[in-house]
Amino acid sequence: MEKLLDDGYDIVLLSRYVKDGEDKRPLLRSLASKYLNLFCKIIFRSKIKDFTSGIFLMKREILNKVSFLGYGHGDFFIEFLYNTEKNGFKIIEIPYIQKRDIDPVKSKSAPNLIKFFYLGIKYIIRVFATLLRNKNYETNNKI
Repeated sequence: MEKLLDDGYDIVLLSRYVKDGEDKRPLLRSLASKYLNLFCKIIFRSKIKDFTSGIFLMKREILNKVSFLGYGHGDFFIEFLYNTEKNGFKIIEIPYIQKRDIDPVKSKSAPNLIKFFYLGIKYIIRVFATLLRNKNYETNNKI
């Protein structure tokens, strides 16, 4: 992965949704993830296929140039990737296989259906909040 950074990419993102990537978690979790990522791709008009992977390697300079609010369950990563791509950094996705949960009861995102849907709604709200923050930033910083 480090070679890809040397070859000019700014972020190497492990992705379940590129060729040879896969998500082996239970059907409900994998479908929810796939559709959330498709939603992000459409709303953000992005090339990124896995906004929720959270597994990546990046150049340190990105942290100095990309702003995002670092709170949330993992939804902050959606905002981080969106802002990184929007700022013109080069992102490459490489295949990753998400293994089946060893103990689904201990899952932080799906210990029960109520929490699962609650977190899903938080992710969707974060997508729209990211768009609004960026729209406000662009409006307030026009010359």
